[in-house]
Amino acid sequence: MKKTKLLVFLFVLLLGISVFSACGGKETTTTEVTSFEEAEQTSTVVSATQESTAEETSTAGTTAEESTAALTTTKETVAEVTTAKETTAVPETTEPGIPASEGFVYEYNLKNDQYYITGIGSCTDTDIIFPTEYRGKKVYGFAFTVLQNNTTVKSVVIPEGYTGIGSFAYCTALEKIVIPSTVTTIDYSSLLFGCDLLTTIEISEKNPNYVAKGNCIIEKKTGTLLAGCSSSVIPDDGSVKAIGFSAFAHQGIESLSIPSSVKAIYDFAFFGCTKLTDLRFPSGVTTVGKQILDESAYALAEENWENGALYVGEYLVQAKKDLASLSVRAGTFLIADYVFAENMSLTEVTFNDELRHIGRKAFYWCSHFKTLILPQALETVGDNAFEYCRSVNEVLIPDSVKTIGTGAFSSLANEGVVIRCEASAK
Repeated sequence: MKKTKLLVFLFVLLLGISVFSACGGKETTTTEVTSFEEAEQTSTVVSATQESTAEETSTAGTTAEESTAALTTTKETVAEVTTAKETTAVPETTEPGIPASEGFVYEYNLKNDQYYITGIGSCTDTDIIFPTEYRGKKVYGFAFTVLQNNTTVKSVVIPEGYTGIGSFAYCTALEKIVIPSTVTTIDYSSLLFGCDLLTTIEISEKNPNYVAKGNCIIEKKTGTLLAGCSSSVIPDDGSVKAIGFSAFAHQGIESLSIPSSVKAIYDFAFFGCTKLTDLRFPSGVTTVGKQILDESAYALAEENWENGALYVGEYLVQAKKDLASLSVRAGTFLIADYVFAENMSLTEVTFNDELRHIGRKAFYWCSHFKTLILPQALETVGDNAFEYCRSVNEVLIPDSVKTIGTGAFSSLANEGVVIRCEASAK
């Protein structure tokens, strides 16, 4: 009897050591599961512990030979579980018969029980098809920098189920992108920078948020063209209302005609377009953002400048930083955002009679201005347009002005400022 009890005790002890070793020597009762691997490990430990308790209860009446056989079986079971845990499943796609690209680096999201691609890893495919599943779990997107600066990838297919996409900036070999219906978020700030070979942008017709036309990505709700490429042709069917932030920045475009439906062109729209020499804006654009042509071929061409100011048709879009005075060219319709901002040399500007719009912060912190006489046709003065013009002591606002932005005339001369409006109701 004593011999049997001793054998039972030794069996339980050996079983506990086997389970402890299979779990990597970790304490299991207080493990905090923070990843998929730890979740699997915790499940293995709990299962093994339950088996151990059951074995201990049933071995009270067994012989020494039966106990040894049970111990051997339990060790084999633990080994099988450990091996299964370390096996990586092949990624899957939603397209039958089309294998997904492999080798990516994944991050497991414990909260939604899904995977997210965080790196290119060992993947060397030139035609990338992102997977929809990994280790039996859903893959829902890829990080902003996964493909940035890639010089070998030629095409990218993003499968159904992905809700957001990262940047393709400086993917110098990229020719084609396919975007599914499920994408709801596009980080367009540097989406297609430097993708000079890109010729095809496709978006599922079922996507409720975005549409691809003329190799441009357009937000349906606002009509904003979010991103284009060197082969883009802006559609003239009225679907585009605005050219978005950095939409064509760092693209290899040489010429571009903007249709009459466009009423706004936002910051950095054509920044760094080193081949862009021919650019035409339509009449009636009421918003032109800051630095839309900085570091572009158009801005480097002297023939586009006049008396220290850069014009695109009837729009004044940039000015020299050391400009002391300026008479705005006749026929100018709008002065863009930030054009003269922080110019400490500027003392006088003579506005043309046809000017309708002065952009936000257009003369921000021009501290040597004195008298400000606005033109008779002016309709809007943007936010903070003349803020911190410390030397201005008199402002004449004509009857034509309909909108004055927040802080447009704030922080002028410290005392004795006279602001006169021609219409008493304004």
